[in-house]
Amino acid sequence: MSSKDWLSQGTLVLASNNKGKIAEFEKLFAELALPVEVIPQGRLNIEDAIEDGLSFIENAIIKARHASRISGKPAIADDSGICVPVLGGAPGIYSARYAGEHGDDAANNAKLLENLKPLRQDDQAIEAMFVCVLGIG
Repeated sequence: MSSKDWLSQGTLVLASNNKGKIAEFEKLFAELALPVEVIPQGRLNIEDAIEDGLSFIENAIIKARHASRISGKPAIADDSGICVPVLGGAPGIYSARYAGEHGDDAANNAKLLENLKPLRQDDQAIEAMFVCVLGIG
C-alpha cells in the first residue's frame, strides 16, 4: 500500500487502545497537518492482536495487519520496549509484561532494577536503549 492510498482514505486505524498512545498519534498527525482521522481499534470493536513475533518489527506488523484485516482500513501500530545489553537485550519485546502483569509499569521497572543491581559496579551507568518500531498494514 503506498502512502497515497492511506492518505486518500482519510482514516487510519490505530492498533491500540492505550489512551496515551491515541493522544500522541492524534497530536502527531495534527502537527504534520495530515488530513487523517485516527480511529482507535476499540471504537471498531477490534480485540488486541496476539503478539507472538520474535522482534519489535514482527509485532508491529502483526498488530497493524490484524487491525487492517478486521476493519478493512489501513492501520498503524507500534511495538516498543527497553533493551539492556548486559541482560542479553532483556526485557526487549517482553517489556510490557516483564514482571508478569501486562501494563504494570511499576512492577516491570522494579524487576528490571532488581535484575540490574548485581551488575552495577562502583555506581557506573548501565547502558540501555528504548526501541520503537511503527508498522503500517
